Amino acid sequence: QSQLTDASEIASLQRDSVYQRVEVETLFPVAKGILLKPNLQYTHRNAEGNANSYDNYMAQLSILIFRDRHTLITTINAGTRTYQQINPIFDAKQNLNHAGIFSIYSYKRPFDWDRWTWTMMGGYSQENSDISFYDSKSFIVSTGLLYKF
Repeated sequence: QSQLTDASEIASLQRDSVYQRVEVETLFPVAKGILLKPNLQYTHRNAEGNANSYDNYMAQLSILIFRDRHTLITTINAGTRTYQQINPIFDAKQNLNHAGIFSIYSYKRPFDWDRWTWTMMGGYSQENSDISFYDSKSFIVSTGLLYKF
């Protein structure tokens, strides 16, 4: 607010929002224990400030593999987000493209321990905005043991 003096510009940055999402997905068996799951999403964010309101379109494709004690699920996604109004601080619209990949692997009963599962996760995502301030890259790696009571 210290950079803006016009009340309408300040109001355009309000973030209180209502999100609405429509999603369509299906599952295709490819072979025994292998499935493909395509997914299409549309999200509408109706923020009190139009500079934070947008329409988001995303496509995802997941492959699910189940073999004995092994499970591998990998999802790739890509999409675009179109904002409704110019951001008055940056004097540009914050339209962006995003893409990512995420995988989770699990192995049941490691060392033949009943009720235990070892998991490993990894992912990468990237967003490129018309306003470079909002560009982002993220990377995650995680592992752990799960115990089922």
